[in-house]
Amino acid sequence: MATPHDLKVEALEQIIGHTFSLKPLIRLARTSAGANPDNYDGNRKLSQLGASVIDCVLAIIVFFTGGSREYTADLRKSFLNKDKYYAAAKRNGIDDCIDYNERTGPDSPEVLRKAINAIIAAVFLDTLNMKTTLIVILRIFVQTSDNRYFWELPSVSAATVEAVSSFLRMIMVQNAGVVDPSILTIQHPVTTFDPSPMVHRFLEQGSKDPPPVSPNPEGTAREQDRASDILFQFLREDVWSSDGDLNPTGAETEEVEHNSMAAILDPPNVRSSRKGGQVARRQRDTLNDSEAGAVMRESKRRCRAASTNVSILHGEAAVQILLQERQHCAAQNMPPPENRYFNPAVVTKALTLEADSLGNLTILLLTIASPHSIVALREMMCCARAQKTVHSHRLTKNVTKKQRYEIIKQLKQENALLRLLRWYHLLELFEHCGGSRTRYSMGYVNTTSADFEHPKRCAGNPSRKDDAEVAHAMMNELFPDLSPTSSVYAQEYKSIKYYRKLGQRLYLLTDRFGPGILGLTLDTIHELEVSDTELLNPKNKTFRDFVNLLDESHGHWLRRCSDAASSLLRPFLEFTLDNTVPFRLEFTDPECILKQPKCSESLLQLIT
Repeated sequence: MATPHDLKVEALEQIIGHTFSLKPLIRLARTSAGANPDNYDGNRKLSQLGASVIDCVLAIIVFFTGGSREYTADLRKSFLNKDKYYAAAKRNGIDDCIDYNERTGPDSPEVLRKAINAIIAAVFLDTLNMKTTLIVILRIFVQTSDNRYFWELPSVSAATVEAVSSFLRMIMVQNAGVVDPSILTIQHPVTTFDPSPMVHRFLEQGSKDPPPVSPNPEGTAREQDRASDILFQFLREDVWSSDGDLNPTGAETEEVEHNSMAAILDPPNVRSSRKGGQVARRQRDTLNDSEAGAVMRESKRRCRAASTNVSILHGEAAVQILLQERQHCAAQNMPPPENRYFNPAVVTKALTLEADSLGNLTILLLTIASPHSIVALREMMCCARAQKTVHSHRLTKNVTKKQRYEIIKQLKQENALLRLLRWYHLLELFEHCGGSRTRYSMGYVNTTSADFEHPKRCAGNPSRKDDAEVAHAMMNELFPDLSPTSSVYAQEYKSIKYYRKLGQRLYLLTDRFGPGILGLTLDTIHELEVSDTELLNPKNKTFRDFVNLLDESHGHWLRRCSDAASSLLRPFLEFTLDNTVPFRLEFTDPECILKQPKCSESLLQLIT
């Protein structure tokens, strides 16, 4: 008897016009993050692949139609609009086939966009056929109105629609066998489109010069079966851990952990020479006297700093946090933090990053999503619900010392609220200007349809050029009429570069753990709140390595807390608390919160 999940899979296959041979793919694609406690990441990784597949499809269209830069921008603008994904999912019924996190539900455009991207990636992995994938994309994004079929590309010009339609009609008529070729019929006259001969070769069912993978069809079939078997093994549920990462057998896991521990605790001598004189001596051979002297002075300065500075993880605040955490863990029969998210291997990596350029940001290992950060979040929410304005905190003479102290605390809470608002606005601006698609933000080189307009190589660091393009995009969006040669432009561009880098750092955190993670970086008790400067100081690689370390040490916990905090922060940041029933957290005594260990279910329940 078919289960409700099987019925949803069948309905989804009927909607997209493709029956999966690898069922685990479609099951994973329809599982949003947080819907399955055994695989909390859900379809996140498939969604990332799907976004790249759509970029590839757009690149193919641009290549074959010879579109201009504006043409490319219009296509990408339409496809990357999450409202378009939302409308498509609601229109064709995909939203009814998805398993949702209870906190998000089917009304989140971002969740539906990730689901559609994951479905597209699943089709591509199931078929390894770009044309089949493209046809499924058409089925999802083509809408029906008055018995006519047309493209839902509101920002695309008529000429672009005509060229795209001409190309896509050719795909349909090449024996696709999935979608009616009349699906893209246009009622008005279409501009003549003369495609390149390469289009026809791309659309051919067979190739005259196939790769020599097998001398006969039976051999080809056997190779395809072997590939399917390998992919089935890769997708077996027992090789995926609860946080979405590959989980090898126990023996392999222990060996990997042992090797990583050995690499950390017994690093090669070459690494230790970075702070010694060997690097300086090697450089001195090729430098003049003044340059060599500067190198030696810098090396000595770093050695003195390393020998005199005490790590923040060994400071008084960290020692106090760990002492309390051990006591609370013992009270609930939980292992201490040194056996979990603060084990020796993690501490060793953190100290290395701190010495590099991470600095005091290392303390986030202890404070992020901790009881102290949740207390700070509660205080900020209570302050916001009280609706006290700055006018109520004005300087007057008839104020007692106790009242003045309370005013100072309330102003600090309001300042934390304003900082969070600023961070989220900055994050939105960064994403809308394309910052989330740069090499540094994504972690790899991603070729998009826009790259076909710039085939020549240029001098310069590709990653920094990406960042500069984002800054220029932000300037063009914010100051379209400002001349690049003016002094005002130079001043604003300097500010934009600052905001771009800060937005980049915020995006790395929210992309890995969810948007609610920013609200869990507060700590008013130990005065360890994260500032803009602390986020900006680390080198790019150091900051990314630290995000990886947070994920490695307790990423599953951070994602769960982030999802829970998002539901608290949404009315809080949108200033709709008046229309929202008070949350359980607001009625919880701070002392009760502080008694819960970090990474405990009892602490998570307080914000759920």
